[in-house]
Amino acid sequence: MKKIFYIVVIFLFSFNFIMGLQISAPKGPPSVPLIKMIQDNPNYKLNLYTDILTEVIPKFIKEEDNIFIMPTNVAAKFYNKGLNVKILNITSSGILYILSSNSKINDLNSIKNKEIYVPAPGSSPDILTRYIFNKKNIDIKIKYGSSPEITKLFISGRIDLCVLPEPFATKAINKNKKGKRILNFKTEWKNITGSSNIPQVGLVTKKIYAQNNRKEIIKMLKDYKNAVKWVNKNPQKAAILAEKKLGINSEIIKKSIPKMNLISVEKNSAYKVLKNYFSILNTVNKKLIGGKIPDEKIIFK
Repeated sequence: MKKIFYIVVIFLFSFNFIMGLQISAPKGPPSVPLIKMIQDNPNYKLNLYTDILTEVIPKFIKEEDNIFIMPTNVAAKFYNKGLNVKILNITSSGILYILSSNSKINDLNSIKNKEIYVPAPGSSPDILTRYIFNKKNIDIKIKYGSSPEITKLFISGRIDLCVLPEPFATKAINKNKKGKRILNFKTEWKNITGSSNIPQVGLVTKKIYAQNNRKEIIKMLKDYKNAVKWVNKNPQKAAILAEKKLGINSEIIKKSIPKMNLISVEKNSAYKVLKNYFSILNTVNKKLIGGKIPDEKIIFK
């Protein structure tokens, strides 16, 4: 009888262990704290993706049992189309930079009429690049590619001007001796909008999953916030931890972490920042957020 009891207890424990929160995240900045989290608590299940269009969006539409890191404007689109979406937090206040390896290009004005490579048409980097240059009345010629492709082109010297997120920006500069940062999007965003946060990305889930796992999600958000603090205070240890998972050299990750601007903003504070961001995107193109500014119900509280 005792033996059966212990078997049942072990089974239930194992079942609970297996049924931990599922999180899908990109091979980039927001995943560094998550990697720390799963080291501390293996009950969290982390799946890393490389392409949001093919690996995340179709999955998010169909599934109810997952948490995703995704662009907040994509979450707004889903919400405005009637999908019950909850934004759990904002994970960074700005990860984009303009890089140049041309000695004659040192600021925005010197980019006028130049060709600049930007990740993915319609992506956050594309939207923000166009917004900033429109506000500055500077004409540019945009070419597109993925972040890894643009990084390779910049390192090889085949292009000399691009927009890249971290940690690709640090990798590109580290490998190209002529490379330099000529614009921090976070700084320019504050100059233009008055806000020091660019809430491009956040943890997002379906309403039903948030309701069914409320206690677990609240704990996860607490763990994530603590992990962010740890990563920001221990970039070297965090880099070593993330190297294999992200497939990026630890030295690059270590140098990149201070420029990732990792945060975890939730509830009313998150909505305040997002409302401002969505308002701006809505003036650029209503389609970017699905036609209107989402109400406060989009936020998990």
